[in-house]
Amino acid sequence: MAATAAKVRIVIADDEPVVRAALAQLIASEPAFDLVGIAEDTAAAIALAERLRPDVALVDVRMPGGGPLAARWILAASAETKIVALSAYGDRETVLEMIRSGATGYLVKGASGHELLETIGRCARGESRVSGEITGDVVAELSQHLERAAQAEESRRD
Repeated sequence: MAATAAKVRIVIADDEPVVRAALAQLIASEPAFDLVGIAEDTAAAIALAERLRPDVALVDVRMPGGGPLAARWILAASAETKIVALSAYGDRETVLEMIRSGATGYLVKGASGHELLETIGRCARGESRVSGEITGDVVAELSQHLERAAQAEESRRD
């Protein structure tokens, strides 16, 4: 008898009831995923992560209490959980703040259902995934950071 793969266990943390409902419906449509909890704010998201230890947490960047704080505390409570940030904002500073807080995925709200499900799956497997709409800004920031580091190293050697 072949072993069946375990489902990816997911927690949603978003303050918008319509968004929570849409995400829950989308996740329920994917047989490989199991929605194990829903939170409306940072405190509830952290409590769910402590209790349930999900594989992936979808975290609204601007929910009450803040997505960056939620991401840090979820990871403190459940280090194996992968954070996928969801936001209406794709500006560089917001994206980088979530990545610094531990997010391995970042999607702008309004991304297709296919892209969201694909991102959850990739992040659950340990891959990073950033929405195509914001990748250019993140790559530019990383490029600038690497250039500054190279210049500092060259100065140090001189």
